[in-house]
Amino acid sequence: MVYRVYCLCLNVTLHLSDAPQAVGDPQSVTWLITEGKFSSVMSSSLSFAGVKHQFKAFISTTRMRGGDENWVLTRCLNCRTPVHAESKLSSTVFFNASLISSVASRAEVMKSVNFSRAYGVLLYPAQEDIAAAGGSSGSLAGKSPRGSSGGFFVGSKELEARAAGYLATEEEKSAERVRQFQQEETRRLERLRMEVAKEGSLVQATIVACKTRAEKPSEVAKKRGHSGGKWAGSGGAGGTPVGL
Repeated sequence: MVYRVYCLCLNVTLHLSDAPQAVGDPQSVTWLITEGKFSSVMSSSLSFAGVKHQFKAFISTTRMRGGDENWVLTRCLNCRTPVHAESKLSSTVFFNASLISSVASRAEVMKSVNFSRAYGVLLYPAQEDIAAAGGSSGSLAGKSPRGSSGGFFVGSKELEARAAGYLATEEEKSAERVRQFQQEETRRLERLRMEVAKEGSLVQATIVACKTRAEKPSEVAKKRGHSGGKWAGSGGAGGTPVGL
């Protein structure tokens, strides 16, 4: 089983082969709390998938001395979170206990208005450094990408590729939804045609039946008038027909 933990913006993902656990000897990793600024320290082993980043440009690494080993501390600059420390001499990876480790917590981050579905990270557009760099501030809702008139971005093939890939996938999904809708509408219209034909036959039969009912009284009178019946009395108007 593979366990996953994420930095607070989901930019960094650690794939762990063992369930995370608290460090047995906290004193042995005090350097991660004092220098690394971890809230507290958890440990595990990285799986074959290792560490993945949405954007490597969002991270920084620092070499640190811990115990008898040299460690590389990774921070996410986007959410400003110390993430993990690993060493070439150890299979153990230490990570910040404040990282996101549950499916529910990750889902909550992805519901945020500032979560980018295209790029898979939670963005922080209100940060003063982004505003200083010329980016837009405030919520992402309703914002348009900055860039040249010829495209979304200037000088970033990675962003262009990610944007193009995301939009292509969404276009395929949209085309599939349209195709399914057209099929459903075709079936619905076919059912309507069958209903109209069936109900039309019933209406036609009802019209014939109603016409027959409307003709019956005159037909009866006509038949009785030619039945040869005799009139009471000596004849003339006002007589009463016999047998009626």
